[in-house]
Amino acid sequence: MALSRDRMIEFLKRHDYDPNTLQSMETKEIQEAYQEVTKKLLGSYFHLTNDNKSIKTNSILLDMGELTEFKQKLKDCANDVITLIECLQEGYMKFDYSEVNDLLAIALKDMPMHKMQKISHIAYRSFQEILLSQIATALKGLPKEEFKVLEEFYEKRRNDTQFLHQTIDKLKDPATRQQILTMARVKLMVVKDFMPSNLYDVYRDYYNNVPQKLELVAKVRALTGLYSKEYLKEMPFEELETLYQDILKHNEQEEQDRKMFLKYSQAIQESVDNNDDEGFNEICYKAVTHLTQKQLSMLVEYMNGQNPFFLSKFESVVHEYKKKLHIKR
Repeated sequence: MALSRDRMIEFLKRHDYDPNTLQSMETKEIQEAYQEVTKKLLGSYFHLTNDNKSIKTNSILLDMGELTEFKQKLKDCANDVITLIECLQEGYMKFDYSEVNDLLAIALKDMPMHKMQKISHIAYRSFQEILLSQIATALKGLPKEEFKVLEEFYEKRRNDTQFLHQTIDKLKDPATRQQILTMARVKLMVVKDFMPSNLYDVYRDYYNNVPQKLELVAKVRALTGLYSKEYLKEMPFEELETLYQDILKHNEQEEQDRKMFLKYSQAIQESVDNNDDEGFNEICYKAVTHLTQKQLSMLVEYMNGQNPFFLSKFESVVHEYKKKLHIKR
């Protein structure tokens, strides 16, 4: 639904437009001005949030005293894994990833390599989580749609810890953080009001992870293993609902086919075992009249495999059945 003239005027007033000038403008002119302002805001927003050019730090000579102190700290933590992980987290915060691991290898040279690698992996992973958590905390005021999009964006950059550090520093500035929050709200409003058909594509990460969709994905996967979780999450909600209903119907039909197959195959087998030709003919008549083509084909194929004389007897019964139908007509 498009914004009203009054709402656009109020918006433009907050962006230094003269109220009297706005009142004298045609609605089309106001719409053009509104779109121009929002484009500028969104351009700045994407620059602030999606700038993927990581700034390289200048090569510097690290203080040898700091390195020596850190190496000794690693040695002191050698027998306490939890403390060692915390120590490594502090190191990753201050030094380069490879430098920390080099110092770890030197300080704990007697530790088995596989154990050292595992501890390092856990420490670095938890260090990344700390950085991502700090970013998430700074962005808590975002609309939920925007928050999820940015959360996924930074998650994909988790290995670029320098970029995450720079983002945290940027968000520490109240003015920058407020600018991002404001422009995120504007972006959401513009998409909802002017591009509602693009809402899912723009906020795919959000809509793919809402509880209702995740619950439906779980239901589909409980019924069939044909689809991966990610494939189902990417499917539009309406299509996913249709798929779920189709699978339910298919499974219900499969269960019905199974029950009918068991019922008639057991009855036919009993009539054969008891040499009950009359019972055999009766159950075959019922099978022909009550079973679907698929169910009947399954039954005939199975019984023919069980008894080499079944097919000829069955065809004879069917022939007699067709003759009776012809006579009735």
